[in-house]
Amino acid sequence: GMFNNYAIVQGVDHIIPVDIYLPGCPPRPEMLMDAILKLHEQIGNEKLGVNRAKIVKEVEASAIAATPIHQIPVFGKQG
Repeated sequence: GMFNNYAIVQGVDHIIPVDIYLPGCPPRPEMLMDAILKLHEQIGNEKLGVNRAKIVKEVEASAIAATPIHQIPVFGKQG
């Protein structure tokens, strides 16, 4: 990562995706707000963020139309 000292494990960002580096220990409130706003902007520019309502409706419709894989037992009913 961009910070290099004894308390930081280097290279973790090659294993776990990192969207934003937030400097400071602890980070100042202004830096935290800036990071949140930048992350919000990144999320808004993603495909799901732009078309979220449309995609949610499509996923819900396909889930409703899907045939159940497992039969759910009805208790108290013999048959």
